[in-house]
Amino acid sequence: MTSVAQLEHYLEEHLTKELAWLLRAATEWHAQHCMNLGIDGYSMQVYALDSTVLHARTLFEFFTQNTSVGQNEPPR
Repeated sequence: MTSVAQLEHYLEEHLTKELAWLLRAATEWHAQHCMNLGIDGYSMQVYALDSTVLHARTLFEFFTQNTSVGQNEPPR
């Protein structure tokens, strides 16, 4: 079972960092889009997009995960 101390540690350490990296990635993606360098094969914008989506997915999975056994099982 998860203790209160473990939850506090997760919120202070991991969740905060995940949100910060999502913001950084989204900011870089937006900056690359606004610069519109038009360079063929320029992949920095793609890396920033990929990182943004990765962090968003991680947070989505965290907030929508099953937190108790049997809670999200389909009806029989």
